[in-house]
Amino acid sequence: MYEPFIKTKITIQAPVDKVWEILVKEQYTQQWINEFSGGNVVTEDWQLNSNIAMTDDDGTVLMEGTITEFEPNRRLKIEFEHSDYTEELALSEKGNHTLLSSHAGPVDPDEHEQHVEVWEKGLNKIKILSEAL
Repeated sequence: MYEPFIKTKITIQAPVDKVWEILVKEQYTQQWINEFSGGNVVTEDWQLNSNIAMTDDDGTVLMEGTITEFEPNRRLKIEFEHSDYTEELALSEKGNHTLLSSHAGPVDPDEHEQHVEVWEKGLNKIKILSEAL
C-alpha cells in the first residue's frame, strides 16, 4: 500500500542541543538545505509563527510557509501555503546520541522514491555537520 509521507531517521553521535544548533542557526542551515535542492531558505528567524520561503538559485520563491511548531531541542514543523505539504523534524536524546526523525508530505506516488533519497541525503548532511561541531 502506498504511504504518501516520507519518514526517515538517523542516529547522530552528538548531543541534541548541537543537532538543534545545526538545524536553526543561519551559519549552518544553508549547508544542509542545499542537500535538498539548490537555492535558499529565507526566514527572519527560526521561531514559532515565523514565515519561511524556499527559493531557487535566482531568488524566485518556490514555496512559502510558516513554522507552526518550534520546541527547541525537540521539534520543528513547517506548514506550506497552498498545499497540504508539511515538513517536521523531531529530535530525541539517547545518551550521547540524538535520533533525528523526519516526516514530510504528502508526496505524489511517482516522486516518492526520489523524495526519500533527498531526505536521506539531507539528514546525512545534518549528521555530518552535527558530529563536526
